[in-house]
Amino acid sequence: STVASREPDVLGTSIDGDSHRLWAIESGTFEMRQLAPLLAESFYIADGHHRYETAVNYRDWRAASEVLGPSHPARFAMSAIVAASDPGLVIRPIHRMVPREAPSDWMDRLGDAFAVAHVKLVRGEADAVAINLNPGQVHRLRRTGSPLRGSIPQGMSDEWAAIAPNVLRYGVLEPLWGISDDDLRAGAVVYSHDCDEVLEFLDDNPHGVAFLLNPVSIESVISLADKGERMPQKSTFFHPKLGTGLVFNPLDA
Repeated sequence: STVASREPDVLGTSIDGDSHRLWAIESGTFEMRQLAPLLAESFYIADGHHRYETAVNYRDWRAASEVLGPSHPARFAMSAIVAASDPGLVIRPIHRMVPREAPSDWMDRLGDAFAVAHVKLVRGEADAVAINLNPGQVHRLRRTGSPLRGSIPQGMSDEWAAIAPNVLRYGVLEPLWGISDDDLRAGAVVYSHDCDEVLEFLDDNPHGVAFLLNPVSIESVISLADKGERMPQKSTFFHPKLGTGLVFNPLDA
């Protein structure tokens, strides 16, 4: 294979410590035969659906004023393809931080939807771990099976409602603070995949509340996509990330 036969064309280490190696492969007959079986596979946009939508809009914008040949660069978008079963593909959770004090009756507002346990160490299964609902305290929130108190959109499956970001959105954020989708878009919640950043947020916002989530599984991502259901915003952090700027696609022929 190319990787075994020669040194990489580009290599380096990103600021987060991940190493990157890149081999450029010319699209000859042999290479295209190796790629041909991929045409029978299903592809899921795991990271970058906004980029894909932008690429489609850009192609349509160009095509409205000029004739684009079949090989015009605007008809293509760069992508990285990874096998869903690859053990190196990791989904990290994206935690939520609310820069507002929790209401004093927060436990009553959650209702029977969660079993709430006051913990010193975060252990055991939980849908979310809440920090600072009571000042300086940590609570484990675990679903009980009772309905969530938020307004889950009609037509969405139970599987969609059961992933951690939606459990928090409709079971906690909306009942406690009345946070809506418009509020989320306006920045009512802060996101981070880094636990150190979560703790720094709490240092800077001593009355704020943070929620640590479990990751969404790749099986759930694929299953929901097959149902035609989109993942909620900021629900998956695929790792490792490809180094930005390793390759470029010029958009003019």
